Parts: sequence; structure tokens; C-alpha cells
Amino acid sequence: MGQSSERLSRNFSVIAAGTVGGWCCAFIILTFGNIIGRSGNSDANYVGYWDPSSTAGLALMYGVPLGVILFSFSYAKFLRKVSLKTAIRASFLGTLGGGLLGALGSPPIAVMTGSLGFIFASAYVAERSETKYHDDPATK
Repeated sequence: MGQSSERLSRNFSVIAAGTVGGWCCAFIILTFGNIIGRSGNSDANYVGYWDPSSTAGLALMYGVPLGVILFSFSYAKFLRKVSLKTAIRASFLGTLGGGLLGALGSPPIAVMTGSLGFIFASAYVAERSETKYHDDPATK
């Protein structure tokens, strides 16, 4: 019973991290895009425009589902041997890096580059943890 409740707690933590992380990343990326004039709105395409309520709604609509799906899948398949804190940090930074670069183009490009940044950061952390695990003399 202890192991199953621990697994349930871990799964809840992963889903919560994907939800909050996806929303935060999307909000930051969309805010950056709005401020530099790449909001994608035909009526508000000037530098310095920012509507927090529409940005929060778009972050909820796009960031949360992507965050939950991508983070849950990558954690279950690739990042299981990495601590949750390390997985969150890497995926957050990778998503922001890719998304902010993509926001220089347009919101759809920011979604694609943010997802790619997330994938590359997750792959890097997973590969690094595998190498670290195999190079450790205690595991041989």
C-alpha cells in the first residue's frame, strides 16, 4: 500500500508540474511576443501591447494541455531516473529558450520551437543522467 500511494503522489506531482509549468511558460512566451509586437492579433500588432487577461486565457488554452501531455510523457518514458526537480528545471528552461526565440517570429512558431526546446532539454538531461549512471564506479 505504501508503494502505490507513493506512485500516486509522484503521478500527481508530475501532472501538477506539467499544468503549472505549461501555463507559466506559455504566459511568459506570449507576454514577450505581445510586448515586442508579435501578438498575432491584427488589431493590436504594435510594440508594447499587452492584455493580461487574453494572455492568461491563451496560456491556459495552449500551455496547460501541452505542458501536461509533454511533461507527463517525457517524465514517464525518459526522465524517470532524474529527480523531479531536475526534470522541471530543464524542461522549463528548454521550453522558455525555444519559445522566446520562436516568439520573435509568431505565436505558432513559438509553440513549435518551445516544444522542440522542451524535447531537446529533456533528451539532454536524460542522456546526461544515463551517462552519469553508467560512469559511476559504484554501479559497475
